[in-house]
Amino acid sequence: MYKKRLLWCWLAYLAIQMGITGCATTETPRKRLVTRDDPTVAIVNGRAIKQSELLKVLLPVKGRKVLDELVLLEVVRQQAAEKGISAAAVEIQAEFDRILRELAPDKTRREQTALFKYMLEKRNLSQAEFDIIVERQYLLGRLVDPNVTITDKMYADEYERQYGRKVIVRQLVTASFRSILEVRQKLDAGADFARLVEQYSQDQRTLARGGVLGPFSRADEHIPEPVRQAAFELNTPGGRTKPFRFYDDGNKEWWCLLQFEKDFPADAATPAEVRNELTRIIRRRVLNQRMSDLQKKLKQQATVTILEHKLKEGG
Repeated sequence: MYKKRLLWCWLAYLAIQMGITGCATTETPRKRLVTRDDPTVAIVNGRAIKQSELLKVLLPVKGRKVLDELVLLEVVRQQAAEKGISAAAVEIQAEFDRILRELAPDKTRREQTALFKYMLEKRNLSQAEFDIIVERQYLLGRLVDPNVTITDKMYADEYERQYGRKVIVRQLVTASFRSILEVRQKLDAGADFARLVEQYSQDQRTLARGGVLGPFSRADEHIPEPVRQAAFELNTPGGRTKPFRFYDDGNKEWWCLLQFEKDFPADAATPAEVRNELTRIIRRRVLNQRMSDLQKKLKQQATVTILEHKLKEGG
């Protein structure tokens, strides 16, 4: 049970890492750096395909994203160098091995690698991109304070997250109060909630799943507090909330309707029985947050000038 929960902690951390990359840039017009070296990357029926042709396609598509990752790695490297910290190849390999173990502790190396490759495919990441994240994570881990003080409240909240009752709801989110009233009227007239989600919902995370959100606990901080509160007031499959308002992290106003789908009762394990597991999860959560905070700070402080115009276009 602990291994599965730690896996989701790592995946959540990875999502954060991929979600906050990119640095403030100064895009002052300058001459492009041009090289005469344009090697052939393939030959088709005697006709050469040049590296410049490949880059012409790749740079606008994924070039800016990869550049942002490299830029952020560089600012972390610079911060680490100021502290006398470096990342040797053997240390990076050890960090990668640790990640594989946490992904699937009870599996063989081959099974761990297969799961890792599946994760990369789901995230649309290459091995080279992930290597950047691993090195950056290792350096950030060396830069933050490793000491974690865990309070009783932290134990209680984490226990609720991991072992408390969880629910799955279907949500419809829109920025328009008029739209949410239209949805409510159509529901009262017998319309299908999932179909209305397709027509009205503006929440891109859940739209492809017909609005399905969860499972999540009452203490899950990834879900806005008003959504959690409304969800846990529902108990009957098909039951719905009244329209309610909440604000996202950017203080943007949203209107929401929830439909109860399913719940999972609280686990029978007591807090005392799983205290060691909770300690490991909390410590990893706190350290990940410190690393993310430092990364954001370094990102905000960085000044970057992009010279390649195709990368500007892809930004």
